[in-house]
Amino acid sequence: MMLMIVGCGNESISTNKVKIMYKCDELLSLLGSSVNDHRLVEYFSPKGIDLLSALLLDEGEFTAYLQCKADGISFVFTDEAMFLQQDDQPIGLGPLYFSGFFLYSEGKEGFRRFTGQLPKALSFSDTQLNVQKKFARTADFRTLRDDGTVVRERWDEGGDSIGVSYAKGADKGVEVISVFRPRIGQILPVGTVR
Repeated sequence: MMLMIVGCGNESISTNKVKIMYKCDELLSLLGSSVNDHRLVEYFSPKGIDLLSALLLDEGEFTAYLQCKADGISFVFTDEAMFLQQDDQPIGLGPLYFSGFFLYSEGKEGFRRFTGQLPKALSFSDTQLNVQKKFARTADFRTLRDDGTVVRERWDEGGDSIGVSYAKGADKGVEVISVFRPRIGQILPVGTVR
C-alpha cells in the first residue's frame, strides 16, 4: 500500500526558472533519517518543503512519495514500523524515514531531467555497457524484457541499493536512477557499514 503522491514544495519556484539543486552525496548522507531529524528538516526547508506537513499517511498506508517533477527527482519516505521492521508497532504511529529517491531523465513519467550530480559519475546518456564499467562489476540483480534486453540493473553498495533503468532500444541511455537504503531489519552482506 502507498500514500497519495504529493507535489514538491518548490514546484512553483522551479517553474519561475529558479533551479533547486540537489546533491546526491548530501542525499546519501541523509538516507535512513527520520523526518524528525533536524538535518533532514534543514536540508528540505530552504527548498520550500515542510516535510511534517507535506507527508501524511492515510490509514493503512506505509509509503509516501514527494515528487519534484520540475527538478527531476522523487523522494520516498517509509513508515517507521516498516522501515525498522517493528512487527509489534501499528503502521502510522511512528515517524516516516527517508528511504530513497528516484532521479529522472527528461520526459520520463512527466519529469524534467534531473540536473544535479548523479551517483557513481553516471550520466543519463550512458549506455548499459558504460554503466557496467562505472560499477566495475556485474550487477547484483537484473530484470529483462521479453526480447532479452535489460530493463533494469541493481548494485548493492555500502549498504545502499543503486538501480539503473534503461530506455528500450540498443544504447538508448538511462531513464531512471534509484537509490534506496534497505530496511534496517534486512540482512546485509558481512562487513556492510551503516
